[in-house]
Amino acid sequence: MKKFVEFIENQKITVLQWMASFIGILFVRFLLESISSPAPSGMMPTDPYTLVHYGLYFLTVALGLILIIGYFTGRYKDAGKLMLFIFPIMWIAPLIDISISKEGFIMSYIYDLPHELILDFFKLLVFLPVKGVTIGMHVQILVFYAVIAWYVYSRKGSYVYVALTIISSYIFMFLLGTLPSLLYFFGNISNIGSTTNDIATYLNKIILNSNIIHNTLHEGPFSISTYRFLQLGFDKLMSQIFFLISCVLVIFFFINTEKKKFITVLNNPRPKRVSYYLTPLASCMAFASFATYGKLSSWVDSLGVLCLLFSWFGMWMYSVHTNDICDIEIDKISNTNRPIVRQEVVEEDMRSAGYIYLALAVIGSWCA
Repeated sequence: MKKFVEFIENQKITVLQWMASFIGILFVRFLLESISSPAPSGMMPTDPYTLVHYGLYFLTVALGLILIIGYFTGRYKDAGKLMLFIFPIMWIAPLIDISISKEGFIMSYIYDLPHELILDFFKLLVFLPVKGVTIGMHVQILVFYAVIAWYVYSRKGSYVYVALTIISSYIFMFLLGTLPSLLYFFGNISNIGSTTNDIATYLNKIILNSNIIHNTLHEGPFSISTYRFLQLGFDKLMSQIFFLISCVLVIFFFINTEKKKFITVLNNPRPKRVSYYLTPLASCMAFASFATYGKLSSWVDSLGVLCLLFSWFGMWMYSVHTNDICDIEIDKISNTNRPIVRQEVVEEDMRSAGYIYLALAVIGSWCA
C-alpha cells in the first residue's frame, strides 16, 4: 500500500488527463448503476439531462473530498491524484447490488423530513437501512472511508487527523445526498409538511414555475409522461446547483495549490472585452424581463442566470488562453504584459487552464 501511494503521488497528471480519466470512471459507474438501479421505464437513461446531473454530482463529491483530504494532510495536489485512482471504488455499489439481486435495488437521494434526516444521519453511521441507500452503497462507503483513513494516517500519523477527515467527509457527502430534502426544508422552513410526498410536491412546484420549463424542456409534457417530464426538470435543477458548487470548489483547490498562477490567469481576461460580452447579455435579459418575454420569479431562475454568466466568461477565457498560446512570438513585441511572455506561467499551464474554461463554457451553457 505504501508503494502504491508513492506511485500515485509521483505521477505527473495533466488537467486534461485527469478530466478524461474521471469521465471514463463515471461512464463505467453510470453503466453499472443503470443495470443495478433501473429506471421505472425499464430503459437505460442515456439522455444528457441524467448524464450531466450524475456527472456533476460525482464531480462535486470528488472535489469536496479532495479539499477535505488536502486540508488535513496539507497535500492538495496529491489528494487530487489519490481521488482519481481510488474513485473506481464507486463501482462496488452497483456490482454488489447486482450480485445480491438480479433486479438490483433503487439508488436515490434521501427524501425525508428534517427530524427524520437527523435519524438518517446516525443510521448511516452504523449501517442501518435508509431508503435510497442500498447494501452496495453501504459497503462502498465503508471501503472508501477505510482507504481515505489509511492515506491520512500514512501521511500524518495521527488518529485525530484521521477522525476529523472522516467526520468532515461524512458530513459533506450526507449533505449532498440529502440536498432535495434540504431545499424543501429551507424553502418551507415555516410550514414543514407531514409526509415525504410534500418534498416532491415542492420540487415539482418550483420547477414548473421556473424558466427551466421553457428554456430546456421544449417538447413539453405532451411528448413524454408527466413523471419523466418532471424528472428531466429535476435533473436540470440539480445540475445547476452542482455546477455552481463545483465552480466554487475548483477555485478553492487552485487557491490552495497554485495561488500565484491562479491569480495571474484570473487577471488576464481583458476586462473591457469581457464587459463587451456580458453587458449586452445582461441588457437583453433585463429587456426580456421588463417586456414580459421572460421572468426571473424565483431563486431557481437566479441559478440559471449565474450558470449562463459563468458559461460566457468561460467561453471568453478559453479564447483568451488559446490566443495567448498561439501569439507568443507576436506578444513578445506588441503585448509584453502577457503572462506567458513575462514567464509568470508556462504554455502548459495556460493550456490546462484553457481546458478548464472550455469545460466551464460547455457545461455551464447546458445548465443554463
